[in-house]
Amino acid sequence: MAKKEFDFTKFNPEVAKFFKHLTNDKALQDRLYRTAEVVDVANIAVELGFQITGCEILKAQAGRVLELPQSDLDLLTAGKQAKGGAQWGRFGKGYLERPGYWIIKIVDLNSKILSQNSKFNEQFKSFINEVHHNLELKSKLQKTQTFNEVAKLTKEHDCSFSAAELLKYQARRIRELKDEEAEAVSRGAGDQVD
Repeated sequence: MAKKEFDFTKFNPEVAKFFKHLTNDKALQDRLYRTAEVVDVANIAVELGFQITGCEILKAQAGRVLELPQSDLDLLTAGKQAKGGAQWGRFGKGYLERPGYWIIKIVDLNSKILSQNSKFNEQFKSFINEVHHNLELKSKLQKTQTFNEVAKLTKEHDCSFSAAELLKYQARRIRELKDEEAEAVSRGAGDQVD
């Protein structure tokens, strides 16, 4: 079975042109992989003549993650590189590095997203509420290195989330962030992470 080609037309034209440009440029892909933050990818794109922001790169990464097959999601949740994930910034992990920190940060940026009613959201809202009231749990969550570790931690607190569910949830929430919020996330945590 042939691998499904990613549909670049879902992004603004400038992002689509940039993605197409780098598809066959292994040196550029390697350079993007080694960037420290997601916004650095946008800076490289601008250097190459594309008008792209860190927000657009971050949201494009999230969009690509949402379309990955389960086998690639399994790689990402274990902290490994997936072929189709566009995981630039933070040495190939993009916003996947320190997932617990980013889960807290993204929920704090846009808490209205937790108001939707679903079994997942209700459990997740309960877990996040516990995180905000339990400093030890918050510290453990912030120190997680993979979504598998986050899922394990949630199970210890009576929530049953798979790592892939958490990854996709985070990707959807990133897509819903206001542009200025997504731009801030693309710039990274800096020294905010314990």
